[in-house]
Amino acid sequence: MSFVVDDGEVNWELTFVARINDLQAAQSIIGSSLTNILDMYNEKLYLDSLTNTYNRRYYDEKLKGLETANGAAMLDIDDFKSINDTYGHTVGDIVLTKVASAIKGLIRNSDAVVRYGGDEFFILFWNIPKDVLLTKLEIIKKRIEEIAIEGHPDLKVSASIGAVHHVDATEALLIEADKNLYIAKKDKNNVIM
Repeated sequence: MSFVVDDGEVNWELTFVARINDLQAAQSIIGSSLTNILDMYNEKLYLDSLTNTYNRRYYDEKLKGLETANGAAMLDIDDFKSINDTYGHTVGDIVLTKVASAIKGLIRNSDAVVRYGGDEFFILFWNIPKDVLLTKLEIIKKRIEEIAIEGHPDLKVSASIGAVHHVDATEALLIEADKNLYIAKKDKNNVIM
């Protein structure tokens, strides 16, 4: 953009100011878009692409050091290897997705679900009474038992859950929940707290 004064000369000062304003407008648009793009990539960085739950990286970078949760559970799908071996990995992926959806549908927005490994999910709860936690985990277990896979009416899904209830560092809660999961897995389809 340029401006002409009475004697025909270009006023460079006005041209420069106009260009700076154009540049600032462009940077504002680019900055806004860049922020949106970075937010999108950060979200993808911390989400498991299959289950749309948080991933292990999110646990390691965001949850591991917290000391405010008072309930935690480690959930493992019973005989998941057998499901993959018998029905194939595509059906195994469907089972993982449906289990994750069942869990997410039964917890509060303030709680967190992490796909911790293969078929293990770590669930972290804040400000939850012990009896409510136990009831919630029993309901999650029951909902998982109700999962039906189209085309495979004989496929039964169940999960074992190890849980703890007290305020501690997230890492300590995970370790204790994992120990209780090991006990729950002995009988399968069990909740141990």
